[in-house]
Amino acid sequence: MASLQYVVQRGEQLTDVAYEGLQAGDAFALHEMQTVNLKCSVHSAVKYDLIEKLAEQTHLTRSTIGRTLGGIKP
Repeated sequence: MASLQYVVQRGEQLTDVAYEGLQAGDAFALHEMQTVNLKCSVHSAVKYDLIEKLAEQTHLTRSTIGRTLGGIKP
């Protein structure tokens, strides 16, 4: 499995920023940047997340989907 790479940036929004500053990307002061390489994913063992797929398609919560599926009798 290929490693995953994430870039995490930390900073803060400057005060008294005009709309033009937001558009130009000058509204934030970057304080720290870190690159993280992960060898595995916490989701790599999940082949298919049925509850997530149903939640996305129905706009119901995972909890509601889980209760519904849990109530199905064989």
